[in-house]
Amino acid sequence: MSWADHVRMLHAHGCWANARILAAAEKAGDAEYFATVPGLSFGSLHLTLVHHVVAERTWVARMTKAEIPPWALRPGDPASAQLADFAAVRAKWAESEADGTAFLARSEEHTSELQ
Repeated sequence: MSWADHVRMLHAHGCWANARILAAAEKAGDAEYFATVPGLSFGSLHLTLVHHVVAERTWVARMTKAEIPPWALRPGDPASAQLADFAAVRAKWAESEADGTAFLARSEEHTSELQ
């Protein structure tokens, strides 16, 4: 198995795990989704998912040598309305995963980019 194949396998596993997380989070009502939870690292389910999607987008941007989008640089900033609710978080997550998958699909001849 090539280095690129290993990275693809890890990415596919991450996509699978993320789908499970999002499916579970989708079951929460708005009150539960936005509720402040003492002891939770980011304060709420919403802010935890925002943190995760920002980390995902940052990883993809670094992997593809793209700029990190402004919404990912300052996720708590009021200008970051692109992450205001669950639907927006899910959409950004799907976009990031699709970009990562597309990059990895065309990386066989550019394996050095993944090392």
